[in-house]
Amino acid sequence: MPGDKRGRQKMIPAMREYRASQTYGTQVNPATNQTTFHTGIDLVKPSYADIAAFAQGVVVFASYGQTGTGVGGYGNTVILRDRHDYLHMYAHLTDYRVKVGDQVLAGSVVGREGMTGQATGQHLHYEVRRDGPSFGYGLHTDPVLYMDQYFTTELKDPAHACGISYDGMLLPFIGGIVEGKSFLPVRALAEAVGKGAQVEWNNVIRLAGINGTELLSTFLLDAKAYAWSRELARALGLDIRWDDAAKVVQLTMAP
Repeated sequence: MPGDKRGRQKMIPAMREYRASQTYGTQVNPATNQTTFHTGIDLVKPSYADIAAFAQGVVVFASYGQTGTGVGGYGNTVILRDRHDYLHMYAHLTDYRVKVGDQVLAGSVVGREGMTGQATGQHLHYEVRRDGPSFGYGLHTDPVLYMDQYFTTELKDPAHACGISYDGMLLPFIGGIVEGKSFLPVRALAEAVGKGAQVEWNNVIRLAGINGTELLSTFLLDAKAYAWSRELARALGLDIRWDDAAKVVQLTMAP
């Protein structure tokens, strides 16, 4: 995964509460000290923390991974299939709180962080696979890149559009709703609210920033940077409210 020399990891908004201990790609396996290809991203929270789904889907596996099943070595594992027929795997859990057939919304708890299976220290192994035999074993893809593309696809859906107002005036551009969170165009909003906000772009880790503060929720849509509304509002010094009836993000200057 792209990262700067300090090893920071770009994450989707739902990963903001985690620290990335291993990224997707060629890695040195801490358990064996061998160079391997790491098929997911390892994320760390406080011990036994709740693990919430990053995307909605139906549970197709919720059990202890056995050899030969495509999830051997992963311990207690939950797998969700999203509406694009990709599988989202949450592995090494202490326990799981869903069962096969459950419909799970983004943000719903699927289990608790743990170190079951072949793991060194508590963490979440999050992996995205294309659906296939043995739960898509070998069909893995970069999970952060996939979720970036997932967000982009969802945001382009006109049904997910939302308005944006500033100090009671509707702005001449829109945002969108993805997995229950609103996302707003970074530069357009910064220019609309004024106050001399400086918009930056770090091409190494592909993050937008406001006045030196990186927006970890950044993703690109038609070459424009979008960010989670609450993170962007905080960077711009704005208060934020959501008008559910009107589907409008309401922004005001913080006192």
